[in-house]
Amino acid sequence: MTSLDMRESHLFMRNGFDVTGKWDIPIVKKQNIPLDNVRLIASW
Repeated sequence: MTSLDMRESHLFMRNGFDVTGKWDIPIVKKQNIPLDNVRLIASW
């Protein structure tokens, strides 16, 4: 995806989401994400 595609995509535009609060922070819904295959850089 090019930067032009990102700028034109409503999924990447801040104004495409419902906002709340004094600074119009976009509302992001909580999702369950499987963390079984996530490896951190500093993990042992």
